[in-house]
Amino acid sequence: MRIVITGAAGRIGREVAAELSPQHELVLIDRRLWAPHVVRATDLGWPGEWMRLMQGADCVIHLAANSGPNGRAHRLIKSNVLAPFWVVVAAFRYRVPRVVFASSGWVVRAVEESTAPQCYSPNGPKIDASAFGPRTLYGWSKAWGEFLGRLFVRARNGASFMAVRIGWFGAGADQDPRGRSVWLGAKDLRAFFRRTVEANYSGYIVTYAASAQDSVPYDLSGSNTVLGWRPTELPPPMVSA
Repeated sequence: MRIVITGAAGRIGREVAAELSPQHELVLIDRRLWAPHVVRATDLGWPGEWMRLMQGADCVIHLAANSGPNGRAHRLIKSNVLAPFWVVVAAFRYRVPRVVFASSGWVVRAVEESTAPQCYSPNGPKIDASAFGPRTLYGWSKAWGEFLGRLFVRARNGASFMAVRIGWFGAGADQDPRGRSVWLGAKDLRAFFRRTVEANYSGYIVTYAASAQDSVPYDLSGSNTVLGWRPTELPPPMVSA
């Protein structure tokens, strides 16, 4: 398969690219030149020659974004509002059959806070894929990307768009109880994104990606049903203050 990955030089992008190579033909896009085979895109926030890279692609994994819950509005507009818009436009123009969008648990952060501590309990009610409740501009920007996916699927009969609400990927979860509850390990991340590419599904789908901790507030059953994915990693132990 020919797979276009945006944000390929980021923390998640490097993991996903390493997992999918060499079984798939990868076209890696990033502002930074991480490796000789990365195509440098001047600015995904505006249409340009980079859009032609979508031609002939079987899947686009859109990871490029301004990350973090406290992002400034002007940066979020370019990276998280305009960029996914033009990526989806390019995918539509060149008839890409599948788009995978890196959303975030911040799309449901207000729901998480309103249902705590029950949602952190192993037997408590979990937050399902239909939930919606951004709490920050960052969360709203990721919700916008999910909305674009709905439009993409409606406009392209038979296409698929998967919005992945990713938990906490990276260091620091061992010092943050909430971060630990939504932590996502590298092994689980890699396996998850491999299934987003190789599993058989269609239409508009929202899933969650977090590792195998009892306190995870998200309902991961959809990820198992649609992708055949189950997390196996446990979060790092908490560091005593």
